[in-house]
Amino acid sequence: MGSQPSNEAADPRAGLPELLAASVAAQRAGNRAEAVRLAQSLLDRAPDHADALQILAVALAQQGNLAEAAAVFRRALSVAPDDGGLHFNFGILLGRTGDGDGAAREFRAAIAAAPDHVEALYNLGHLLQERGDLEGADSFLRRALSVRPLYARAWSALASNLKMQGRLDEAIAAARRAIALNPNQVVARVTLANICRDTGRAREALELLRAALAIEPGNGAALAFLHHQLQQGCDWRELPGLGARLDAADAAAVAANRVPPEPAFAQLARIDDPARNLALAKAHAHAFDSVAPLPPAPRLAAGAPIRIAYLGNDLQDHPVGQLLASLLPRHDRKRFHVGAYAWGADDGSETRRRLIAGIDNFVDIGALDRDAAARRIRDDGIEILIDTKGQTQGHRLDIMARRPAPVQATFLGFPGSSGAGFIDYVIADRIVLPPAHRGFFAEAPAWLPHSYMPPGEPVKTASPGRRADWSLPEDGAVLASFNNGYKIEPVLFDAWMRILAAMPGAVLWLHRYNDLVADNLRREATQRGIDPARLVFADRPARPVHLARLALADLALDTRLFNGHVTSLDALRAGVPVVTVLGNHFASRVAASLLTAAGLSDLIAADIASYEARVLDFLRDPASLSSMKRRLVAARKSAPLFNAALYARDFDRLLVAMAERHRAGQKPAPLEI
Repeated sequence: MGSQPSNEAADPRAGLPELLAASVAAQRAGNRAEAVRLAQSLLDRAPDHADALQILAVALAQQGNLAEAAAVFRRALSVAPDDGGLHFNFGILLGRTGDGDGAAREFRAAIAAAPDHVEALYNLGHLLQERGDLEGADSFLRRALSVRPLYARAWSALASNLKMQGRLDEAIAAARRAIALNPNQVVARVTLANICRDTGRAREALELLRAALAIEPGNGAALAFLHHQLQQGCDWRELPGLGARLDAADAAAVAANRVPPEPAFAQLARIDDPARNLALAKAHAHAFDSVAPLPPAPRLAAGAPIRIAYLGNDLQDHPVGQLLASLLPRHDRKRFHVGAYAWGADDGSETRRRLIAGIDNFVDIGALDRDAAARRIRDDGIEILIDTKGQTQGHRLDIMARRPAPVQATFLGFPGSSGAGFIDYVIADRIVLPPAHRGFFAEAPAWLPHSYMPPGEPVKTASPGRRADWSLPEDGAVLASFNNGYKIEPVLFDAWMRILAAMPGAVLWLHRYNDLVADNLRREATQRGIDPARLVFADRPARPVHLARLALADLALDTRLFNGHVTSLDALRAGVPVVTVLGNHFASRVAASLLTAAGLSDLIAADIASYEARVLDFLRDPASLSSMKRRLVAARKSAPLFNAALYARDFDRLLVAMAERHRAGQKPAPLEI
């Protein structure tokens, strides 16, 4: 009797369920190579087996073979186009490769196939939040929670989304809900710490951040936030150790082409090495490498008006808005059409009113995601788009990455390079960005002839009153530094305390930024042998009141690693000389730029020792200080720093030079006028 054919020969699909189960088990056990082997064996017998294709694709992705995995996912979807799980897993893979558009498409397809696919709902909501579509994110996150009300990650993401919308009470409730559901929710704790910081509850923010790091010691975001929050509160005791950890985390991220945990802005107050600053900014900008540019709009004719626009969320009573208020209405309307694409609430301020009045076309893009906002800017024919955020919190560099305008510049909000290849120019001056520093910027420098900072509009102020009204001594020198706490560093504070020791009647007048600053700086003063009562802390009143009281100071002491920017300009406007140190990077050279444009470059010191000596020279020679103040009063009437009309004319000439290069088909190159 002849032999009977085997079951496999009789039915090629026999045994496939067992092979599939074994492959799934191997994958769940972490044995990826075995999972791939078993899945491939199954596919040798059933090439169109969708489940096996998915197992193979996932295993390949876990091994880091992303391109192969994507090809297998596409093959699987050609077999099972309505499989929600396939679409979801493909979306996760595309997200890993930086293809946000593709990921969003696949998550939507997964939801269309399975409307209650909670992970697809959550991931799409999270992705939309990253792309700036906060309303869309809110919708999908709430849908995920309607399917799974106890989903802690979705509550955490919703808290972050609500915080970004300014709905703080709801954000707090959502974050607390996430933590209650899962006490190990680090992201929710960091979000809650953000809200506490913004609402003046610095101690609670620190507690939340320490708890987050206790749960997850390697969480880079919590580590960077804790470091910056301690800087802001002038608590320097832990900073050396935390700084070393941040250095290691940042270096590892840069080497691996990953987004570093430390925000580029925060690093500027910690490290004044422009090469490292650029490396970190570039590493952050890599997050936009996969964003595809829009098709360009038709090139404008040589004689057409230049359509310029500003992009940002600070068109209100904010330092950036205060400065722009002196520039926007002064653009030459014969040559320019001026637009603004903004997000953020209307604060109802006089600054906001002036800004809106100085704009020809104001567009609120708060409800638009990255792509819709970019298309609107492109379709409006903007030729030069000026981003005023750079790498500051809440930026929209994702819009700039779409290349909605043929010429793109960064200006004012971020004192350094954006690190982005899609931004053509950085608007600066030759002090904040000397020619020798060109290699530390991803953008071509566009140099203004005087300070890059607009003068702002003078503010009507009342009488400053008496010193006693502000707890200041009627006799003795008043040294003011109203900079944020994160700008004060031990080496600078040492110099300040030596100055107080040498001048027994002097006091130091400081900004009480949060509920930690006064306690910490008084402790530091005591440790240096200075009576802590000689540190006088002031809360920030309404701007006109603050600007009026500044005149009570004798001298303003600038910070070193990160200068006072608008803070220094305010002091000069109030008639108070500012002594500064010329630093090594943009953020530490701004006060020098202001003083040079005011004709007061002799107030710029080369180092801490000469800074200290210059202050003491003034305090010991009142006649010299009086002479400097008279020079400053004269400068306010004639120096370029305070001449808004001159500044606007120079700025317009720089924009014309950018437009002419573009219209001539030339690439961006260093410009000056």
